[in-house]
Amino acid sequence: MARFIFGCSLLARVPSANGFKGGWLKAGGSASSLSQSAPLRARTSSVTMVAASLLHVAVPSTDPQVSAAIYGAAAGMTVQRTDAAGNLFVGFGAEGECFTLKLTAGALSDANLDDALLGVTVNVADAAAAVDAAKAAGAEVVQEAKNMTLIASIVPDEDPTKPGPWSMRATVRDPHSGLDLELVSPGSEGESSGAARLSAVSFRVGDLNAATDFATGPLGMTLHRKRSWVPNKAALSTFLNYAGSESEATLVELRYVYGKAYGRGKFRPGSEALLVLSTPDVGAAVEGLSGGADHAGVVVHAERGAVDGIGGDAAVLESKDALPRLRLGFVDELDFTMQTIA
Repeated sequence: MARFIFGCSLLARVPSANGFKGGWLKAGGSASSLSQSAPLRARTSSVTMVAASLLHVAVPSTDPQVSAAIYGAAAGMTVQRTDAAGNLFVGFGAEGECFTLKLTAGALSDANLDDALLGVTVNVADAAAAVDAAKAAGAEVVQEAKNMTLIASIVPDEDPTKPGPWSMRATVRDPHSGLDLELVSPGSEGESSGAARLSAVSFRVGDLNAATDFATGPLGMTLHRKRSWVPNKAALSTFLNYAGSESEATLVELRYVYGKAYGRGKFRPGSEALLVLSTPDVGAAVEGLSGGADHAGVVVHAERGAVDGIGGDAAVLESKDALPRLRLGFVDELDFTMQTIA
């Protein structure tokens, strides 16, 4: 059975007792297909789903130490480990138990709205105080703390006539990585927790239907919420993870931004994102995601084997149709465990 501590999953994938064999589950009718504006509808075809756990997202920074200090000042995140290459893993708990940010030394790319990684959302006790602390540590303020009321969710189906949930929200930017941190403190009961945690990592998508279908289908994630950000933001998002609820583990937010061209054309170098997951069978993950009717234009960037910065038994894939420029790094569970105890 999965166990959770302070919003961090100790086992974020579906337990083997639910039907995984060799890391895969055959299922039908449980995944969703979402258009930009349509409600949830059931998939009718059988889908092969990967068994995986979210580990980290790579965040290049011109100064990883200073970036880590900013995240610590703003939200209380700490360095959990440093790998052999000197990369810092920052979060609220050990990687594998909690989702982390992997700070890597690299040049800061020019600010551009086509970045695949939009930012992260962090629950804090006091958003206004977190902004002051972040500024003192060198962060740039994108938006000061203010009350934000959200409209009813599309999934789950909420009553639009009732007052929406609200919370205090602010956004700061790390100038060394360009990463935006949305800081959220409690408003409506149940909307956010006062316990500090990394609640979501956000990626830009051009087709929310295709992206969410791929995440709930071949990737095997669970859709917990679909929400419009209007009138606060011209955007629509789905929220998914491998846990039983949205509060038990970090969410992957797939966000469609209205009026922003984003597709399969040529993009500037450095705008890709890398999301790393562990899996019990890297070979099965590569085979299942890169072939078959639901492969969604998957290409393999790194064949199974030693992949620099990920592991000795790993692979890197990307769905050009569903999640362009979001590269998915899969590492063997045992390989990952050996990395963390080395």
